[in-house]
Amino acid sequence: MRRLLILTGIVITLSLTTRIIYHHFEGQYQMEVDSTFDYSQLTFSSDLNFCGEVVPLKNEKVYDQFYSILKKIVRENRRSIQLHKRSYLWFTVIDPILERHEIPEDLKYLAIVESKFLEGSSHKGASGFWQFMPATAEHLGLTVNENIDERLNVEKSTIAACRYLKFLKKRTGSWTLAAAAFNIGPERLMRKLNEQNMESYYGLKLNRETATYLFKVMAYKEMLEHPDKYGFRIKPGKVNYIPWKTGKWNCPVSLQDIAQEVNVGTQEIKEYNPWIINEDQFCVEDYVVLKLPKSPKKQLQLQEKSL
Repeated sequence: MRRLLILTGIVITLSLTTRIIYHHFEGQYQMEVDSTFDYSQLTFSSDLNFCGEVVPLKNEKVYDQFYSILKKIVRENRRSIQLHKRSYLWFTVIDPILERHEIPEDLKYLAIVESKFLEGSSHKGASGFWQFMPATAEHLGLTVNENIDERLNVEKSTIAACRYLKFLKKRTGSWTLAAAAFNIGPERLMRKLNEQNMESYYGLKLNRETATYLFKVMAYKEMLEHPDKYGFRIKPGKVNYIPWKTGKWNCPVSLQDIAQEVNVGTQEIKEYNPWIINEDQFCVEDYVVLKLPKSPKKQLQLQEKSL
């Protein structure tokens, strides 16, 4: 029998149902919406910046566009606080990776605009939190085939996003333009800048999606970093993240072998590791690290019944 190495960590996976993900988290992270809040009149700092780069809010057009998008996003999210919860959880995974790769923290909000931390693929075939197309993912070192799709591996796809953002920063000259290029592509963005003799994102004539893209990123940043300003009240109390285990196995190994060893069903293991497609051929290195539930699903269901 292979020796199982258990590591204690904080992980939450993309394809778990909301009910399972928040089973332990509900009651720890508490937020409520202020029903009396007047979101028709929003206030925010006039010295807003993105990745340390100044946002020219003194420009009336820039101010109006940011205000309009911020108002819309705040209004949409007042119906539910689930985005706040998903962000609060997933940023604990993403933030250390960005820091390790020297990527500005503000760029984590790109993932919210891309996917809102929800599972799913676009009609064009993009997938994962960062919504990479298959060809882009493979160019960045991710494996996408009939056996595995590493776009759904949060840690590996975030590392890939860091590589891509560094390339975009070098190509465009600023983090603001790098963020825009993440949406439209570097060559198309540079062509637009050259055609219009512009050096800045602000004022550049772009397609509607890219023209509003960075404003959405900044609006989510503003709302999530200052929830109290926009009618979201976090209740006092200590927040405990959901603890999971991770296991490391030598390859080759099948998911069935692992499931028997840890006494967890293969389907439940796949819920925590949605990048696995083929249960018998998912290794790409000499070993594989998988996320495992600390409390198997059956145990959670029994706990729910007792509440």
